[in-house]
Amino acid sequence: MKTARIFIISLSLVLGMFLVAAAVGQDVPQLINYQGYLIEDGQPYNGEVTITFSIYDDSTGDAPSLWSEAQPVRVNQGYYNVLLGSVTAFPDSLFVGAERYLGIKVGAEPEMTPRIRIASVGFALNADKVDGQDASAFLSTNNDYGRFNVATDLYEGMTKLSDKYVNEGQANSVTSAMIANGQVGTGDLANSAVTSEKVSNNSLQAIDIADEPGIARNSVSVGVTVANSGVTNITSCSITVPGSGFIVARAYGYGYVGGTSIGNIIAGIVTSSTATPTFPDFVVFGSNDEPLSSSQMRWGNLATERTFEITTGGTYTYYLNASRGFTGGSAKVWYAKLLLTYFPTNYGTVESVRGEVVKSVANNDGSGK
Repeated sequence: MKTARIFIISLSLVLGMFLVAAAVGQDVPQLINYQGYLIEDGQPYNGEVTITFSIYDDSTGDAPSLWSEAQPVRVNQGYYNVLLGSVTAFPDSLFVGAERYLGIKVGAEPEMTPRIRIASVGFALNADKVDGQDASAFLSTNNDYGRFNVATDLYEGMTKLSDKYVNEGQANSVTSAMIANGQVGTGDLANSAVTSEKVSNNSLQAIDIADEPGIARNSVSVGVTVANSGVTNITSCSITVPGSGFIVARAYGYGYVGGTSIGNIIAGIVTSSTATPTFPDFVVFGSNDEPLSSSQMRWGNLATERTFEITTGGTYTYYLNASRGFTGGSAKVWYAKLLLTYFPTNYGTVESVRGEVVKSVANNDGSGK
């Protein structure tokens, strides 16, 4: 197999489509999304080939790689996409220190030259550490952080902070007279710390009660086959809201149709796992049973959204469903995710987009019309 140099399309951390949970505070994902373009004898390559990816600390030379893995890769019209680190995990020290370079070897052929320098994206895998050390290594709980025996006037006659200030959890140490108005926010209160017994009757008004937007998310890490008849549920997501408002539902994924005839996929967000997406609330990917001389694959982005008006609080569930208008070839939806965002009505009116809003029935099962 004679190959030309692979043209790099992108090199980035997997922070979007392939993350099942992207909430703040989770570990940095140890995957790198890599896309390339493969040519054989001057033509885009089609088929499956084993590609070996290696990372080095030098742009040239015969020194062993710091990391390596081989993946069977499906190439379509020259284009391919892989998740580096999905076969062999990156060692913790891989992106600590000097520059790193990516080497690529197709099948049994020699590794391509020159190697590709990895920019700051790969080093972001080490973002939860400082020079390889966990944050806990920089915190000491056994001393006064160097403040002992400092100038006495700095701490109003005291020699260390623990003599002057209140310790966390110290009982009866802070009175209401010590706290200026407006200085205690929601972030300062532990969950369930304020009970009804601690709030005087008639002391709270509606303006004192925050009613913030809420978010719920679900995703699928594999491809879901779309049946040639009926409706296929790709994924679903539920959200619990305190009162009336609007739920904006957004769905994303990759559409795939392959075979000697290319049909289509019809996808949309609905309120039942068996409901068929209807016009205009759907997106279409593919063709009208386009005949082909040989089996081919078609890939593309799928993105759709819909707004639902709700009249009561409760738990609402929404579904990303798919069906087929033209059934040529096999069809799948890959790496789908469904995001729900709740906006309470006291954020204002939406008269300018009323025609696009779907009003849900006043019950708690997420049904709409």
